[in-house]
Amino acid sequence: EEEREALAELSRRRSSVEELRKQAHAQEAQTEGLKASLETLTMEQQQLRQELLAIEEESKRMSRDAITVGDCARIETLLSTWKDSEGPKTVAEEVFKATDGDEDGRLQWNNGEIRRFVAELFRRSQVSLPEWPDHVWYEMYRRDDADRSLSLEINEAAEFARHTFQSALVTLGDTLVTETLARIPRPVAPLPPSQAPTSARASTSSQASPRS
Repeated sequence: EEEREALAELSRRRSSVEELRKQAHAQEAQTEGLKASLETLTMEQQQLRQELLAIEEESKRMSRDAITVGDCARIETLLSTWKDSEGPKTVAEEVFKATDGDEDGRLQWNNGEIRRFVAELFRRSQVSLPEWPDHVWYEMYRRDDADRSLSLEINEAAEFARHTFQSALVTLGDTLVTETLARIPRPVAPLPPSQAPTSARASTSSQASPRS
């Protein structure tokens, strides 16, 4: 009788151990499933983050393009109506007088008058000021300093302003073309025969060999 009870107890313990083992396996499987789900969620988050960054970059690009196109349109209008009554040339002359702080009838480079003149003119014209380095602005101003006085009188300043708008239009157009070309996918060039896979060269060679 005691032996049967001992065997029954042993059987119950084995069943209990087996049940615990099954539960442990089930928990391990559940843990692995949760890990896999977590990894999937992490990958999806990374993908969504990349897509969001791409969307933000595209939005910024479209915004830049819109500004560039708008600037181009405004500059074209300015240049086509430059000499109209109360037109852009008149505005340039008004800005000249407002910028000529010492009222000597000329704008100078060293005291900052020329830089202030062009910045204010672009602001009034609602056109983005080109981000050219100082030496570019300096060379442009010197080109329109007809009497080589190292300054600009009112007529020279008006010509300088017109040439500045023309150069800005060219720069903006180049920027649009460059960005457009950069977005066009480039075709993959075929490998030269010397770099083609061995099997491909062998196939080509067998096709080219004359039959006996």
